[in-house]
Amino acid sequence: MKFAYVLWEQRVICMQLVDGTNSHAIQNSWPLEMSTMNSNRNHRWNSVELYATYISNGGIRSRRTLISDLLDYFGNDLMVLSSSGIASIIRFRKEAAHLLNFENSEDDDFNMFKIASDLI
Repeated sequence: MKFAYVLWEQRVICMQLVDGTNSHAIQNSWPLEMSTMNSNRNHRWNSVELYATYISNGGIRSRRTLISDLLDYFGNDLMVLSSSGIASIIRFRKEAAHLLNFENSEDDDFNMFKIASDLI
């Protein structure tokens, strides 16, 4: 079984992700129905707080793995806002869109040609 761990009302919630032969049993984790998670989509998670609570409840996986498992489970519904040197913020995409102005972009280097031409 593959699990993801989510901070919910100051507890670490253990959610089964995918049936399989791997078992990552974590002590002191509470199962959470997806309907409960989805009913509180306005909640904002901080990756450091989430991980600290997860570890204090017996979690053994890395923070990166924890976030990766969440992204695997929720797919495009969940987004991680991150920047070097600060804790990541984890939000549901639709709720985060109310706070920030998102635009889809396929081109991460959208201004590289303009910047290069300005430098030359």
